[in-house]
Amino acid sequence: MAEAGLPKELPNARTAEDVLSESNVALADRALSEAGDRPDAWQTANAAIDLGIGVFALLGGAYGTRAVRFLREARAKSNALKEIVLGNELFKKTNADAAQPFKDAHRNQSPVTRRLVAEMKG
Repeated sequence: MAEAGLPKELPNARTAEDVLSESNVALADRALSEAGDRPDAWQTANAAIDLGIGVFALLGGAYGTRAVRFLREARAKSNALKEIVLGNELFKKTNADAAQPFKDAHRNQSPVTRRLVAEMKG
């Protein structure tokens, strides 16, 4: 519910006056700040992969086993890619003089790779 901007705990209110009370205004402010705590793309992707692993593990069989193996490998590669992107960003921040040569070295990346990395940076 946090994605919709609702607080984790709903107020105990029966009338409009109860909702508009000062304490509930503070609660609404807290709900607004909690709404910004949405999962990032990495969390969403890992949750989807975990869901797929669970479904295929329940289905079982040869295809289920292969699908689980594939999804586990995809999750490991996703985590590795995340570590690489975060490490690169840290490198550019801590080595400002090397940031431009670093960018130049990656200039020949395919458009698909550039798009994926840009999405991962957020």
